Amino acid sequence: LHTFLQDDIPIAHTTLHFWIAGLSLSFFIGPIQAATRTVFAKMCPEQHTAELFGLYMFSGKATSFLGPLIYTSLIYYTGSQRLGMLAVMVILSFSLVLLLTNRSLLDEASSSRKQQVHGLI
Repeated sequence: LHTFLQDDIPIAHTTLHFWIAGLSLSFFIGPIQAATRTVFAKMCPEQHTAELFGLYMFSGKATSFLGPLIYTSLIYYTGSQRLGMLAVMVILSFSLVLLLTNRSLLDEASSSRKQQVHGLI
């Protein structure tokens, strides 16, 4: 099983592919972090914004060890750095699925905010 996982998963077989993948990720991570704050602000009820942003920041700090833990554990148990990097892609894919399945919440919150803003003008 170990050899199958290590040798047959086609993830960055050359140094060039590794750098392309790494630079691609770094190009998108910064804007994604900014976009998540914007989406979160749109989804928050106005009266609970401070509380929810506090929870958002705390949960980010409290779970910041999970990514490195999963990455290191996969490398340790399988001996493959490729599988460690696969964990990053799985986590990002899971986040995308959560975002797409909660799109209706975002649309609903956005329309509610627009109504509030138009009511103030």
